Amino acid sequence: MFWVLALLSSFIVLSGDGLLSEGASSRPHDINVGAIFSLSTLYGQVADIAMKAAEEDVNSDPTFLNGSKLRILMYDAKRNGFLSIMKALQFMETDSVAIIGPQTSIMAHVLSYLGNELHVPMCSFTALDPSLSPLQFPFFVQTAPSDLFLMRAVAEMITYYGWSDVIALYNDDDNSRNGVTSLGDELEGRRCKISYKAVLPLDVVIGSPREIVNLQNRTKA
Repeated sequence: MFWVLALLSSFIVLSGDGLLSEGASSRPHDINVGAIFSLSTLYGQVADIAMKAAEEDVNSDPTFLNGSKLRILMYDAKRNGFLSIMKALQFMETDSVAIIGPQTSIMAHVLSYLGNELHVPMCSFTALDPSLSPLQFPFFVQTAPSDLFLMRAVAEMITYYGWSDVIALYNDDDNSRNGVTSLGDELEGRRCKISYKAVLPLDVVIGSPREIVNLQNRTKA
């Protein structure tokens, strides 16, 4: 849990505008950090457990935040983008010093614009869209490697096997589309190209290659 602990601590220090450096009399009793996840998903459930453990670790040492207590305000977005936006606005308008989340790259794009305007730091370890640039969104931090590095690794593997044409299968969402675009860019300088792109609906579970062919045939019909 150390990385979670360090991450939360850095957000508190960076976003508090001197919050922890002021006198004890002005130091708040609680330091609030908002968290937006869909708790019905595996990522959301794991995040909920990790956040609670991090909160306990921080608050177990009264000197860690100079007498203040960390409060992680977990919100279940229920896979609803509108609820995510509304709750993020509530966090930003109140006394939350940072937000952990959102869970998806699509929502990260939307909320990062708000974070830029209101100067509220945000971080996510699941929104890994390569287009979430730190130059464009200085208040948004990806705490896991961007999918750009994954696409570079895929391009290296394709080069290793000497393939010149590949087929890309990806989900119909912004994160996947931007990832495939990054893969295409990586392959351009390697004398390779994506000869065909097959877009798969988000709610489809693929059990075999034959199912992909059948799905594509139905889509074209």
